[in-house]
Amino acid sequence: MVWLAIGSAMLITAGVRRNHHLALASAAPLCLSAGCWLGRPRHFRATLTDDGIEIESPPDTLPYDDMEMIKVESSGLWSSRDRIVVYHRGGVLEMPANLNVLPDALHDFLVSRIDINSEPSLSDALEAFLAEQKTTFGPDRVWVFGARAVLRPRPSRRLIRFVLFAMVMAGVIWLIAGIVLNEPGWVSVGVIDCIFSGLILLATWAEPTAAVGIKNWRQAALVISPLAMALSQGDVQGQLRWNELRDVRIKRGSGGLRISTGIASSHIRLKIDGAEVVIADIYNASLTTIREQIYRYWRGPA
Repeated sequence: MVWLAIGSAMLITAGVRRNHHLALASAAPLCLSAGCWLGRPRHFRATLTDDGIEIESPPDTLPYDDMEMIKVESSGLWSSRDRIVVYHRGGVLEMPANLNVLPDALHDFLVSRIDINSEPSLSDALEAFLAEQKTTFGPDRVWVFGARAVLRPRPSRRLIRFVLFAMVMAGVIWLIAGIVLNEPGWVSVGVIDCIFSGLILLATWAEPTAAVGIKNWRQAALVISPLAMALSQGDVQGQLRWNELRDVRIKRGSGGLRISTGIASSHIRLKIDGAEVVIADIYNASLTTIREQIYRYWRGPA
């Protein structure tokens, strides 16, 4: 609305003063207002069925069997409500905070639909450890986590794309008007605007590579039993008994997914005598869930 008001005021003033330069300049705020309106967030509406989540816009269906993890994340700096993020094999579904259902009830319902019996492919060492622990303690007391398909939600670029496209359209208007009115200045402004806005618009379709820093991270797996845990995560391979563990902490990263050096992402640090073991935020369970299970077996009776 702000850009529309500015553009309208410029256009009215241009008509009163008969200033075609001001009229051409109003193309920028008017196009920006159109881009902001077209790029506004879509209204989220979905139906929970017996088999999955049916999303209306854009039309899609997410089977419950494809869900890997449910997380509650902050909606932003200015919002006190949290959104629900569903990680699944095909990507990430983000549900806005202002739903007409109770977020806790929705979260618990979706968590109950995740297939906790599905197990990732394990190395021979982890497979042997898992079989031994299940035989000793029973399958209900042994937890298995594998790498999730998608590490983090992709930032929405819908608004920025519409805004950049609107600026390209403003450049086209200036270019055509400059040619028709024989105004080389507006031709130059139109060409420069089209080039820069167009290049940035194209760049928004580039997919950044997540700097995980873990070799073969998709094959990572974690097994937690009442006796010990076994981890296969890049170069970290082995078992850790609970009597060797000294401390468990979750570190919240400031951004990125770099794990190898200068750890930037959220992770769990396990402190043992003379060393630390890092559990990266790459598994099909939240770090809080993994930490709670570790803490339960570490502090509780094995």
